[in-house]
Amino acid sequence: MFKGKYIVVEGIDGTGKSTLIAGLKRELEKRGASVVTLVEPTKGPWGQKIRKHLGDKARELSGEQWLDLFENDRRENMEQYVRPALASGKCVIQDRSFYSTAAYQGAQGIDMETILKRNRSFAVEPDMVLILDLDPAEAIERIRTKRTMQTDAFEQVDYLEKVRANFRAFMGKNIAHIDASEPQEKVLEAALEALG
Repeated sequence: MFKGKYIVVEGIDGTGKSTLIAGLKRELEKRGASVVTLVEPTKGPWGQKIRKHLGDKARELSGEQWLDLFENDRRENMEQYVRPALASGKCVIQDRSFYSTAAYQGAQGIDMETILKRNRSFAVEPDMVLILDLDPAEAIERIRTKRTMQTDAFEQVDYLEKVRANFRAFMGKNIAHIDASEPQEKVLEAALEALG
């Protein structure tokens, strides 16, 4: 049922994407799926450049420069990991995709439709996009109380309000919005229901 499916989990940091992905992987493997989990930015050369700039230097880059970095990283991810995994019948669950790029760089003033069009010219369209929705103030509080995460230059409440609004604007038959303020089990249940 999930053979060769591409599932993306989206939302601002602190919404529980990693937790949901771990739960989905566990549940889909119980159902017999062979699951690969991926993340953007990747650990490749472009992803490392992105991570290097996510700290204090983030403000030195324009929205267009961020867009170029993310697109280069995504091209490598598509060619090296996503397409081969899907072609071999694996279910790919990925943390972030071009929907994040559109939401975040859209909040920096770049037209979201332009971003989506550019990325759809080379990237695989997900079979399902699960967007975790959470108030930015609560998301930042979660980040601050979780020792494994640090806030970066994109994690400012006013900016995240714009990003959240952009995520909420995404609609389509392959998009499900999930209330991330619910307990983890409920979020997983809602995600599995959306996947069918």
